Amino acid sequence: MQLLIDLATMAVMFPGGIPVTDLSLVRGDKLPLRITLLDEGVPVTPSGVRPALAIKSTLSDDTLVLAATNLEPVDDSLGPAYVGSMSVNTTQLIAAMGSDESIDLLGEVVLIAGDGAQRTSSLIRVRVRQDIMPADAVPPEDVITDWSGLIAGAVVEALPDALHEAGVELTPATGQSTLSSGDAADTWTIVGGYAMTWGDEILAGHLPDSCRLTSISTVYFFDNPALNQYCLRIWKLVDGAYSLIGTSAYVSNLFSGQTATWVFTPGVPLTRGDKIIIQVCEGTEMTPYALGMHAILTPSVPGRGLVAE
Repeated sequence: MQLLIDLATMAVMFPGGIPVTDLSLVRGDKLPLRITLLDEGVPVTPSGVRPALAIKSTLSDDTLVLAATNLEPVDDSLGPAYVGSMSVNTTQLIAAMGSDESIDLLGEVVLIAGDGAQRTSSLIRVRVRQDIMPADAVPPEDVITDWSGLIAGAVVEALPDALHEAGVELTPATGQSTLSSGDAADTWTIVGGYAMTWGDEILAGHLPDSCRLTSISTVYFFDNPALNQYCLRIWKLVDGAYSLIGTSAYVSNLFSGQTATWVFTPGVPLTRGDKIIIQVCEGTEMTPYALGMHAILTPSVPGRGLVAE
């Protein structure tokens, strides 16, 4: 994950100037970080200053649930920055989540000077979801450290060669699916979102039983351009109510016929049979933005169709 920090306003942005207002993390991940400090738009490495990413339950709580404080300065082909990583599997996070499917937290980037003085960025809403593994099957970071180093060498060096000699090639399974209404759809319905059962027959293409959704591409067809910034949200039906499980990075300045690709980092875990809703929101206020859908997509099976509200 690459973050840019505007020192003048301490605003956090993705590359391209898109404000970071929401992060969606998965417990068990190891999150790579690259933070670039900007002085009037120019990357700098201020002397005696180190950035840190701090995530806690509330503003008034001094206990950090997640933190990245080990960022080291680099000056490589991408320019000066601070790099490091953050474990999304700390003992504090496990205690805070318990058996809940997800937890909502608050994050901020902190600049720490040599004399202890601190400056904090604008707040970032952070949602952490349980991984597809059961909560009690994912050991905390300090346990992982004990055994991962012992087996890493054997797995990395011996296993691939042995499999290759046996004629087996292993590559990650990736692919895409298409949600299409077909050539017969010639009318539109304006709605607040679209609901589907992940894996029903309207989705064609590569679709395993369990996967991690990393992006959705849509085509903007309205006559008037959409000149604000927009994000795509994914809601999942959990215990009779829809819960937010993913928010994409922002896109902006859409014109008729333009393809918008909504990127989710590190990805949204989905399992065949999950009931989800996709919804476009406008601006940092997350105001719902109307979707124009082919009218042929009117519901024909439970769990799929147009969401009017």
